[in-house]
Amino acid sequence: MSMQRLARFSILALGIVISVNSARAQDKAPTTSNKPQDKTDDAARILFDVGAKAYAAGLFSDAVIAFREAHALAPDRPTVLFSLAQAERRQYTVKQDPAMLEAAIGHFRKYLEIVAEGGRRADVVIALGELETLRAGSEAPMKKVARIFITTETPAASILIDGQKRDQVPVVEEATPGKHEIKIEAPGFISETREIVAVEGTIFPLEINLKEKPSFLAINAPKGANVSVDGRVYGEAPLSGPLELNSGAHQVLITRRGYVPHQEKISTQRSWTTSLNVQLDLTNQRRAAYILFGASMAGFGLGAGLLIATIAKDKEAADIFAKTDNGNISRDNLSRYIAAFNTREKLAIATTLTDIAAVSLGIASGLAYIVDSSSQSPVKSTRTEARLAVTPLSGGAFVSVGLGF
Repeated sequence: MSMQRLARFSILALGIVISVNSARAQDKAPTTSNKPQDKTDDAARILFDVGAKAYAAGLFSDAVIAFREAHALAPDRPTVLFSLAQAERRQYTVKQDPAMLEAAIGHFRKYLEIVAEGGRRADVVIALGELETLRAGSEAPMKKVARIFITTETPAASILIDGQKRDQVPVVEEATPGKHEIKIEAPGFISETREIVAVEGTIFPLEINLKEKPSFLAINAPKGANVSVDGRVYGEAPLSGPLELNSGAHQVLITRRGYVPHQEKISTQRSWTTSLNVQLDLTNQRRAAYILFGASMAGFGLGAGLLIATIAKDKEAADIFAKTDNGNISRDNLSRYIAAFNTREKLAIATTLTDIAAVSLGIASGLAYIVDSSSQSPVKSTRTEARLAVTPLSGGAFVSVGLGF
């Protein structure tokens, strides 16, 4: 080791000792906020910073020492693990130490186990490919072999090479030069098969991430009801078949004019069909429209009956009047004529008012039916009030109809 390198290492080592001792001195301070875990994290952070400075200065062996100490204190920190593997990789290129090569490969593989997706996975895959090639060359310098590196981020995935299942993911191994069939499968995902060509003296990296199998939703709703899922309209019921959706939570909305919208949150699973049966209730407004229509029809019926009674009284008065002799009428017949005439007038007025009320109820029923729609929110009030008032008058009655929404 040169004097300059020794001096740099001594300064770095002194920095580690001073920093750790300083951290320990602070840990001894009488405070209730310091916990054992906090002490470990501080020490690991200090060691990591020292290792980073050594790496930047090109002192890779010193960086390895610092990163290994930090890794021992924080074994599950991906950043520390990646930095350690990188330092070991650089140190191997300087000293060609096989132990350093094996350590770098092991730590890079450990990183892939800890970091399931994202992170520095892409860089790790490339670095592993290079290191595996170097190791293959150091093991058999006169023999060039083909190697393959296969990985996936799909959970619970299995990798098959030429029909033979591998126990671990990722797969890094030698392969005979030529074509190979790579198949990756996982429960709930669409299997994928690739054909690769392994070339002697190189490593073939391959990452395959599978697509989820779709989930299905079968909806049974009243005919003519509009079906939408997650804001997307799929048409009117009955649908041609189950809807193909991604697995997970979905918001289903079923609407139909004159009915209270049905909104429901459902959860679907990969490659599974979920069934949903929906029955819609009439809105209060639509119920009021039907009630008003029935009342209108009843009013017309009552009006028809009153009209028949009016005609009968009119005929009765006409018959009494026809019995007069030479224009003279007896007192008894006159009383009967006047009673029949007055009754006919009252019946005629009642018939008119009843017909007016029936027409009003019919109009109110039609308006209530026309303006009733399914576009309202499921939480919006659908309360409808119908009001019918009858005010007695001399010789008849005044009828008023009101409809409130």
